Amino acid sequence: MYEIGSEFNYIDKDLDVRQDLTAMFEGFGDVLFLRCGRDAIGYVCEDIKSMEDTSKSASKDAPKYVALLPALCCDSMYMPFEVHGIPVRFYSVNKDLSIDTDSIKAIYNEIKENDADTKIIVLTAVYYGITDISALDSFIKSIDKEIIVIEDVTQGVMAPSYFDRESADYIIGSIRKWMGVPDGAVAIKNLAGSGFKATFVEGENSFAKLRSKALRMKTLYLQNGDQELKKGFRSLLGEAEDSLTDGLDIYGISKESREYLKSIPVKNIVSTRNNNYDTLYELLEKSVHNNVYFTLFPKKIPQMPAFMLPILMDTDRLSKDLKDGSGIDRDEFERLLAAKGIYAPVLWPVSDEAAKANPVSKEIADHILCFWIDQRYDRFDMVQTAECFEEVIRELVE
Repeated sequence: MYEIGSEFNYIDKDLDVRQDLTAMFEGFGDVLFLRCGRDAIGYVCEDIKSMEDTSKSASKDAPKYVALLPALCCDSMYMPFEVHGIPVRFYSVNKDLSIDTDSIKAIYNEIKENDADTKIIVLTAVYYGITDISALDSFIKSIDKEIIVIEDVTQGVMAPSYFDRESADYIIGSIRKWMGVPDGAVAIKNLAGSGFKATFVEGENSFAKLRSKALRMKTLYLQNGDQELKKGFRSLLGEAEDSLTDGLDIYGISKESREYLKSIPVKNIVSTRNNNYDTLYELLEKSVHNNVYFTLFPKKIPQMPAFMLPILMDTDRLSKDLKDGSGIDRDEFERLLAAKGIYAPVLWPVSDEAAKANPVSKEIADHILCFWIDQRYDRFDMVQTAECFEEVIRELVE
């Protein structure tokens, strides 16, 4: 069956197209390449604490930290703080993926009223290229310039010119989410005059080895459709994820991935993604089911490269109109779509604590679907995606 979406496979590079992706981050402060986004966040946590350790006197109590994260985030974003001893609070996200800045200010005030010496860290996230991250970072610094801002650019990592150099103290982002590379994430420190002080483990690790084998196995599967290969690479990918320790054990990027990233067709990747995004967005915008059974989020900021194309399903309305009188939720709709070869994953399952702090985040997490629009595909694939999506809806209600 023809498939669109899911994990990348390993693709041999076009040796005529050579651009060092790692060089894109030159001109910032200190730059490191680590194994994954979780390790990058964990590394930054340790670096923040290391700076405080060297600046305080031996008699002074260790500083207390609290990290503020958007409620719409997965465990790979908040667990690294917790495993490094930094408790987490969640601020609110609006239904259009903008940030409720009043909630950040309210949590800040509450923390400071209870303990004025608590040091506050705020992680901001680039949601599908929609969020005006620089404006958000600037607002946070206007509350208190001592707040440490960590900007998570995973969903915009291919546009370093758009990273916030003014208000973000640290920038982190996963690279492996953008291409078929075994591992890779970037961590940038913008604090003037202070290099990274934390440490990490160099050398190979099971996560990168397992993923390297899995990505190559998927390439073979795509060539011959052998279902045993599919079971094999999916099992290996699961083992790789299980080998991570939520950023507690911090590894540098593998040698294989570092070498791979030295010759990447960056411009082609970004232009293809943007073209696919624009094509699919236009097709969905014209759909008769738009604003009936689903809604589009605001279009991404033009300067941002397309990561995925998210939509919000109205499964209540869909359930009401089902011709067989039964009900359907987002997960069941996703399975029906996958049966047609279109994989539209859920990227942001939220914790109970986050859902309680911001019910809107739970609503988004329960109804969002994200379409793949990456460089593996072209306009034909986007038309196929839209047609299969429409077909599933029609089969349910007509």
